[in-house]
Amino acid sequence: TPISSATRIGSRPSVSRRNRTSVPAGDAAKAEATTPASPLPNGWRWISGEQLRLHLSRKMKPEEPIQVLLPDAVAEFPHSPKGPRRMFIEWETGNNPLAAVEKKNSLVYKLERYARFFTDFVELLGGPTWHSKAFPDKWPPRVRFVMHSERRKKNAEQVLAKWQEAQTAKWRELDFAVVTVPEVIREMS
Repeated sequence: TPISSATRIGSRPSVSRRNRTSVPAGDAAKAEATTPASPLPNGWRWISGEQLRLHLSRKMKPEEPIQVLLPDAVAEFPHSPKGPRRMFIEWETGNNPLAAVEKKNSLVYKLERYARFFTDFVELLGGPTWHSKAFPDKWPPRVRFVMHSERRKKNAEQVLAKWQEAQTAKWRELDFAVVTVPEVIREMS
């Protein structure tokens, strides 16, 4: 299924990838084999969002599009002193509303989709989650919404706090944070 027919997350416009190398949904290892992750300082790796197509739903009917999660990037820290971890990065440009649930690029919409990716089961009766199927290494995930300004960060933090208050404990425990560029750089160092 071309990506343009799938429901998508991220600030980039939805485009068809028919002429590009596609990565099988939810298979980070194959993403790395297709286009290796860039090795960076301190032993961590950077995987471009263009290399990942993470399933978020199953087809119930043939005509239904499969929903996918496309982070802007994923940083992996296999040798972190805190233990291996994975950071999903969403770059917020300020072009989209923060709290509009119906807007596909809003912060609230992305929070809902990431929460489903981390907690929803692949099969109806249980088993692995979409995240554990895509990344069987069991590294703890975190999501960082990177803002271009302190003002935007403060507004986004209010939206995140309000969203978390309204969620079940399972979703409130997810490691979501709103950060500025210097803050995310410090966290990755």
